[in-house]
Amino acid sequence: MMQIACAGTMLGAELLAVTGAAASGSASLKYDFDAVSANLPALLLNQPAATTLAFALFLVGFGIKMGMWPFGQVWLPDAHPAAPSPVSAMLSGVMIKTGVYGLLRYFLWLVPTSAAGNFPLARWGMVVALLGTVTLFTGTMQALNQEQSKRLLAFHSIGQIGYILLGTGACMALLSAGNQKLAALATIAFFGVLFHVLNHGIFKALLFLNAGSLLHATGTQDLNKMGGLIKFMPLTAVTTLVASFSISGVPLFNGFVSKWCIYVASVQGSAAARYLPTCGIIAILTSALTLASFIKFFGLSFLSRTSALVTAEAAKRGRLEVGWMMQLPQLLLALLCVALGLAPMVAFNTMQLVLNASRQSFGATLAEAKPISGGFYSGLQLMESSAVFVPLGVALMLALMFLIARWISKLGSSERRTAPTWLCGYAREAECHRYVAHNFYGEIKRYFRWLGGGAGKP
Repeated sequence: MMQIACAGTMLGAELLAVTGAAASGSASLKYDFDAVSANLPALLLNQPAATTLAFALFLVGFGIKMGMWPFGQVWLPDAHPAAPSPVSAMLSGVMIKTGVYGLLRYFLWLVPTSAAGNFPLARWGMVVALLGTVTLFTGTMQALNQEQSKRLLAFHSIGQIGYILLGTGACMALLSAGNQKLAALATIAFFGVLFHVLNHGIFKALLFLNAGSLLHATGTQDLNKMGGLIKFMPLTAVTTLVASFSISGVPLFNGFVSKWCIYVASVQGSAAARYLPTCGIIAILTSALTLASFIKFFGLSFLSRTSALVTAEAAKRGRLEVGWMMQLPQLLLALLCVALGLAPMVAFNTMQLVLNASRQSFGATLAEAKPISGGFYSGLQLMESSAVFVPLGVALMLALMFLIARWISKLGSSERRTAPTWLCGYAREAECHRYVAHNFYGEIKRYFRWLGGGAGKP
C-alpha cells in the first residue's frame, strides 16, 4: 500500500508541475512549493479538472499513509502487530502522522491567497470531514471486535486518525465561509488537529509499549489468556490506565482537550456546513465506544481473575513486571498525558507561534483569529468563553468528592471482609468460568459485523 501512496502523491505533484509549466509557458518543470503555488491561480482557472485530479491524488496518497478508511483497514492492522513493540510505537505514534503533514501542507498552505476564491475549499472540507467521520467510527467499531492486544491498538490508530481528518475537514469548511467568527472556529479545529497529532503520538506510543510489556510478561497478545496482572505489574497497570483514559478522551487527560476542540468546531460549525454537527455528534459517541474498548483491554489484562497462563508464568519466573529500562519510557509518557491534560495552554501557545511563523495562504487567516485564551488557573476559554474547561477546577472537585466519600465511609465504621469472587453459588472456580475478551459487547459486535475487521489470530 505504501507504494500506491507514494505513486499517488508523486503523480499529483507531477500533474501540477506539468500543467503549471504549460500554463506559465516555462520550458522546465518546477517542483518546489513556491513555484507550484505561483502557478495555481492560472491552473484553477484554465485547468480545473487537472487540478482537482491532482488534489484527489494527494488525498488518496496521504490518506493511505495515515490509515484513512477504506485504505487503513487493508494494511495497518496487520503491519503494526507484526512489528516489535517499540517499532509499533514509532509507526503508530509518529510515522503515520507524515500523511497529516502532507494533507495540511497541500490543502491549506499551497494555495496562494490570490487563488483562494477559485479553490473549492468547502467541497474538499466536506469530503475530508465525511471521510474522517467514517474512519473514526469504522476503526473504533472494528477495534471493539479484537481479542489481540496489538491488533486492537492498530484499529484504534485508524479511529484516532479519523478524528484528525474530521478536524482538518472542519477547518477547511469553516475557512471557506469567509466569516470572522467561523474563521475563529476554523483555528480551534486546526489547533485540535495539531494537538491531537501530538497527543496521539504520546498515548498511542505508550499503549504499544504497554502491550509490549504484557507480551514480555505472558508471551501472548491474546486478551482471552490474560487476567489479574495488576498484582504482578502494578506500574504497567497504572501507565496503561492513564493511556486508556487519554485515548478515550476522559477529562484531565491530554486526549480530552484535543478532541474537545474538534467537537466544539464541528458542533458549532453548522453555519458553514450543515453536516458538521452530525459529524461532531458521531465523534462524541465514538469516544464512548473507545472507552468501552479500553475497559475490555485494561479490565481483562489487569483486573479480571488471574488466568492459568499468568499463574504459570508467575510461578516459573517469580517476577512479571518489566525492568526499569522498559518502565521509564512508559512512566515519562504517562506523565506527559497528565501534564498536557492539566496544562494544555502550553501546547496551544506553542502552536500559535507556529501559525505566526507560517502566514502563507490560509495560514494567515488562522493566525489572526486567536480564539483560544486562558492559563493554568483560569482554564481554557474558546471563542471568548463560549466554551470553557478548567482542568484545575475539575481536579479539585474530584479530589473533594473522593475525600467526602472516604469520610462517609469512615463514619459508617463498617467491618471489611475479604472473600473470594462470588460465582453464582459455585464453590470452586474453574478456568472455563473466567470472563474473556470474546464475550465482551456481543450484541454490538453482532449488529455491526458487516463492518468487518475480524478478531484476527495471534
